Amino acid sequence: MKLIFLAIFSFLLISNLDKFVCLETAKGIEKVSASSFELEFDHSIYGGKVTLSASVFGEKILVEEIRSSDEASISYYTDLYILKDGRFVSKIKEEREELIVNDGWKLRFKNGEIITKDLTKIFVCR
Repeated sequence: MKLIFLAIFSFLLISNLDKFVCLETAKGIEKVSASSFELEFDHSIYGGKVTLSASVFGEKILVEEIRSSDEASISYYTDLYILKDGRFVSKIKEEREELIVNDGWKLRFKNGEIITKDLTKIFVCR
């Protein structure tokens, strides 16, 4: 009986660790294993490097932090930030159904990096 319970518990634990995000473009949908990821891009107006940290939270994306090398770039998104290790940082907790990113954005996952070539919608695969 204990062995059956441990097997079921292990299966549930492992299955909860497998999280995927889908990247949808005009060419189709790509499924990527990721419980968290980062997006990096150059701000279109101010030119500063901006990095957004996010994770899979149930069936939504939880945007957790935004960082920038340029104060004007981060202030475009929020007025609540601090200077930390030479970068402007804002801790945020915002749940999103999806993120839409332009071409040329870097998406960093545990298993690698993808540079978007088209407008891309990022969402939790269902």
